[in-house]
Amino acid sequence: MAATTRHPHPPRPVARRARPWTRWIQPNVSVLGYALYLAINATSLWGGVFPFFPDEFRTSQVTFSFMISQSLSFLFMFLSSMASSYWGHGTFARVLPLGSTAASFVGSALLIAALYLSDVQIGLVVLAGIFLGVGAAGFALTWQRYFSSLSASFGNYFLLLATACGSIVFFVLYLVPIAVTVYLVPLVLVPLCGLCAVLSDRAVDLGQPLFEDVPAENHRTYIQVIRDYWRGAVAIGSLGFISGLIRAILLSNAALGNLIIVISMLGALLASGVLLWIWGRGTFVLDMRTVFLVLFPLTAAGLLAFPFLAGSLSPVLAGALYAVFTFASLVMLLQCMQVSRDRGINPLFVYGFFGSIIYLMQDVGLTLGYATNITLMLGTQAFLVVALAGMFVLAMALYLMRGDARLRPTAHTVEKVEFIGTPVRARDDAGEGAKEGAGAAAEGADTEDDDAERCRRIQKRYLLTNRETEIMELFAHGYSMPHIAELLVVSENTVRTHAKHIYTKLDIHKRQELLDMLHELDG
Repeated sequence: MAATTRHPHPPRPVARRARPWTRWIQPNVSVLGYALYLAINATSLWGGVFPFFPDEFRTSQVTFSFMISQSLSFLFMFLSSMASSYWGHGTFARVLPLGSTAASFVGSALLIAALYLSDVQIGLVVLAGIFLGVGAAGFALTWQRYFSSLSASFGNYFLLLATACGSIVFFVLYLVPIAVTVYLVPLVLVPLCGLCAVLSDRAVDLGQPLFEDVPAENHRTYIQVIRDYWRGAVAIGSLGFISGLIRAILLSNAALGNLIIVISMLGALLASGVLLWIWGRGTFVLDMRTVFLVLFPLTAAGLLAFPFLAGSLSPVLAGALYAVFTFASLVMLLQCMQVSRDRGINPLFVYGFFGSIIYLMQDVGLTLGYATNITLMLGTQAFLVVALAGMFVLAMALYLMRGDARLRPTAHTVEKVEFIGTPVRARDDAGEGAKEGAGAAAEGADTEDDDAERCRRIQKRYLLTNRETEIMELFAHGYSMPHIAELLVVSENTVRTHAKHIYTKLDIHKRQELLDMLHELDG
């Protein structure tokens, strides 16, 4: 059964050091479904080279026809997601699980048909790309909606775990004969993924502000999100642009495409594993700006080396650059979830906004790379064009991100992705901690009476998120809920929901008890 946001738990011992690693990996429908989704994508979409199809089928014309049709339909779905969540009435979200399953099945069937019907092969491939693009985007939006509906700890944990499992499932497929895998995907994996998506979607709590919000009545929040995050989306999009260039420039060699996909999936496994490992050591935060500034020198160095490694090392370097985009995309997913929860915005709008920018830039890179490949016939000059174009877009994104801190309004807090506590503790102790009481916190308290400092102490003890702590501090300053909503550019319902989360974690029931707890820290 899919995880929900709240679970009853027995009181936690004061000191508990050793925790079995087996508790990190428990069966879960959402983990299985998302892992299958990633594995299915990797068999056709991520590299556009169909690693389990015969080499003679994977010509440059077939691959590019599929890639451009799939990419455009993928982009169309994200734009539709934004529009439907803002102006629609929930119909788009309701049909996503079953619609995505049907589209993915039809797309896979059309690809198989293209293997045998050479006279209409390109037409079938284009149709397959459209259907698979719609199905893949629909599944992505479905899972993003589900993970965003969970608490930050649950959602982040399940997404990271499912990403790692998806890479493992993909590599397991290599143990199956290729002739079997071609039919295994549409007949077994796609229906099973669809079933998991339907079950998970039914577990979504639609009573949360992020699903009840009426954009027309709260448009300032949506405008503020676009203002706060378009630079970050462009930064990740620059990495997508580079990945598109790389995908197109190596179309003529199916073996190189296979290697890129393998390295990309290894990158996904490594990225999710590293984030889980860091999280296992304690609380930390992450944001797209920091991630991009860290990835920039690595990506720039790879691009500069690309023209000089046009021989045997070029596919390895290309795969590494694509893996960088895979990691950045994972951070983008986590960021979208954080924004949806903290600001009470429909996750289909947030993910649609990010995805539209990122995948549009990837499509531009794909088209430019293909044109370069055709014109220069994959020589050293083609690699040089890729490097120069990639560096230009990357430099422009860096310029935007470097100016982001100066241009962003200082009165508004931009959310960072929060990994609170540890994965096991976050899952086991959600909503706990109040049993230890405020007295324990008071014993170690200093005499300072600063509200912010007291709120940070409570945040650390009770595993509050940054947004919950921010609202708690505003409560301490005497702000009303309408005033807080106005200050943070969110709806009153969103503030009210965050307040409920605070009360649940602190085991209190009203605002006065919160203020009393803060004052006790001075005792």
